[in-house]
Amino acid sequence: EDAKLPPEARKIVEEGILYMGRIRAFNDEIGDEEVSAQLTQLETTMKRILDQIRKDPSSAPNLRRLMVSYLPTTMKLLQAYKELDSQTFQRENIVSTRHEIRDALGTINVAFENLLDSLFQDMAWDISSDISVMKTMMAQDGLTGDRIRKAAQGSAQPSAQPAGQADSGKEDTEGYT
Repeated sequence: EDAKLPPEARKIVEEGILYMGRIRAFNDEIGDEEVSAQLTQLETTMKRILDQIRKDPSSAPNLRRLMVSYLPTTMKLLQAYKELDSQTFQRENIVSTRHEIRDALGTINVAFENLLDSLFQDMAWDISSDISVMKTMMAQDGLTGDRIRKAAQGSAQPSAQPAGQADSGKEDTEGYT
């Protein structure tokens, strides 16, 4: 299935799969439950991003920075966390740096979710634009709005009035008391 994608989209999906594998490996190696939950969330978001690229390959160019900057930096942070976590003596500097990386993972997750949302936003704008164009065309063809209602009402009402007599819209109640 991925082989049918355009080259840029295929490359992003392939690299993304590799990054997901590395995230999973770090998750297996790092014992901190909070970090593990963040890595699980990150992997899930990455999977959803890749799924969206498969559905809409035209959004692939929007992911260049993710692939060349954000994910490599995330891997560097995870490697550092793993090394710091494996230290037998946890000095203040090590604990502080690990805490900083943990906080950064939260920010990374939010950013990746926002990126995923932006991919769907592009699709929403396209759909919104298509709907607007279709509504305009239908209105121009008299298929929507007041023109269609008036046409439907006109054909549904029998013409009980003699020609030339306008209906005022009021009932004739004179003479009835």
